[in-house]
Amino acid sequence: MKDAIIYISDCMYINKYVKKYCSEYYNFLILQKNSFYYKDSAKATYDDIGFIDDISNIDSIKNIIDENPNVNVISKIITFDEFSIEVAAELREIYNVDGTDLKSSKYARDKFLMKELMVKNGIKTARYEKVNSFSEIKTAVKKVGTPFIIKPLSGAGTIDTYKIEDNEQLLELKNKMLKNFPYIIEEYIDGREYHLDSISYENNVDFVAISKYTEDSILKAITEQKAYGSVTFPQKYHDTCLLKSLIEVNEKVIKALAIKNAVYHAEYFVTDYGDIYFGEIAIRVGGGPRIKACIENTHGLDIYEAALLVNIGRRDFTVSHREVFTGRMNFNIPSKSGVINKISTPEQYQKQEGVIETLMLRKEGDVIPKYNSSAVRLGHIIIEDEKYYQLKLKLKNSLSQFVLETRSEV
Repeated sequence: MKDAIIYISDCMYINKYVKKYCSEYYNFLILQKNSFYYKDSAKATYDDIGFIDDISNIDSIKNIIDENPNVNVISKIITFDEFSIEVAAELREIYNVDGTDLKSSKYARDKFLMKELMVKNGIKTARYEKVNSFSEIKTAVKKVGTPFIIKPLSGAGTIDTYKIEDNEQLLELKNKMLKNFPYIIEEYIDGREYHLDSISYENNVDFVAISKYTEDSILKAITEQKAYGSVTFPQKYHDTCLLKSLIEVNEKVIKALAIKNAVYHAEYFVTDYGDIYFGEIAIRVGGGPRIKACIENTHGLDIYEAALLVNIGRRDFTVSHREVFTGRMNFNIPSKSGVINKISTPEQYQKQEGVIETLMLRKEGDVIPKYNSSAVRLGHIIIEDEKYYQLKLKLKNSLSQFVLETRSEV
């Protein structure tokens, strides 16, 4: 009987690599019923798929594993879903499986514990406070100052994350959205945001890609209702003073987490004075296929392939650096929520110089929601150029050419 690998929640971008690298295992995928991610490719990839009502219910997952006659020895328990990281860690402890333990997973999910760990390890971060009720916010704000950021303790991306500048905004937020306490409140750092996407093996950083957002920060772009993207730097720029400093801080952060083999998506802020502030880090591939495409075009690495390899204890991924910047622009036109009458198509960008990929996620007749987090987007474009500022101009021009016409929902 084959040893088993248990996968918690599907990640469609690793399916072809499961087939390539894990054929000697019994590959068992566990999904929540009606999962958004369930595709035909998953059915064709895994030896079996188990469906449960609640993917966060440990007992339900344990039952479906224990009742599977093909699961005897579990070699690995893997997830690339941020909301399942603690679930996978708890299952590893139950079944005595090597990998990220529950304590480490909490540092990677709980934003307060994460900040505490970074401060303990001498890593600069914004001032922060944990609040368990609305009444605690006033006291917390006195410590972190205004403006401030408020976000869920164990959130992902910018979902339910807000910049608050005064009491009026806070009261408006209280009446509409502040329900699921506790939250974390952070000092607002006025700086430019970078994301570093890393692969670690035996807790050593084997690969890092550095990208800078096209706007000062994601949250600022969303607050000001602007589209945004990011630009990935070629390897030769990693020796410049700023990027070298970012790499050094990033390595300290990953060492502090003490997770042996993992993929990371981390956010950092750089002020006008050159100070680097840790934002947050996640044990997952950031930005889905968009960041993956940028990294692959500039560094010759499929980060999903590398992520799966290190999760099964292998480090034989390869890189092939190119001296080009690769940028992405998300097509977000937030002021035009409603039913789509007309929208751009990928074909209109085919002749644009340097275009690597264009994808539209919506079509005529679709209903688009209000733009209030990084999870809301209509599509994207990926472009390359040998010069940074030329690439930024191309990204800006591609956005200006984007067409979207909507009507109100009836």
